[in-house]
Amino acid sequence: MVHRLRDGRLSPPSKWSEEQKNIANTYDRHARTMSWCYYSLGIGCLFCFAMTAIVSNSIQTFDDVNSTETSSRKLPYRAVFPFDIEQTGYYGIAFSFQMLVIVFGPTVNIGLDTMFVGLVIHASGQFKILKNALRNIKQRTIKIIEIEGIVEEEPRDKTHLTVPNYNWEEDTFFLETLQQQMLRELNRCLQHHQKILMFISELEDVFSPMMFAQFVSSSGTLCLIIFQITVVSKIC
Repeated sequence: MVHRLRDGRLSPPSKWSEEQKNIANTYDRHARTMSWCYYSLGIGCLFCFAMTAIVSNSIQTFDDVNSTETSSRKLPYRAVFPFDIEQTGYYGIAFSFQMLVIVFGPTVNIGLDTMFVGLVIHASGQFKILKNALRNIKQRTIKIIEIEGIVEEEPRDKTHLTVPNYNWEEDTFFLETLQQQMLRELNRCLQHHQKILMFISELEDVFSPMMFAQFVSSSGTLCLIIFQITVVSKIC
């Protein structure tokens, strides 16, 4: 799907006007900005969480200093391991494993979220480009005729094409050519619309199971956290 956007399979950028290129660039910047902001926020939260676990193990509390018992080592997550984490070597293994889980797990989720939203933003931009093409179809068609010289294919005097402020409305041959070319441009717009709908359908098929699984896991985690808070508050 990403290659389809980059290669211009939905709509060739070479056929775009300057206004359409500006629309595409605007949506591209919006997608990039959103992705980097969300990614930076997620990485910042992960860094703070990891530093909290490190600092909590390096700073002794007042009770720990006065206590004769050895304080237990703390991990970022409560977990059960088949070895004694009170030993320095085993504790380092358990702590490194949890750090890898903390870093790579949420990073993958952040990448999926930003890629999905970014593709949706680009699809919205394609609809905006299509809307612009339909609104300006006559002006774009006249420009294409002037650039490609379609009118000049007929064997007749075409000196009027270079005359400034020429009244195209009185040229019957030009109007016929314009109508035919506008039908071609309208056909391209319809093809563009069909490709956008196929792209969105494929996007839904690919990301719907992922988003559902992520929603279920997040909901389950939230329910367990609320249950734990309720149990702890009753004990206290």
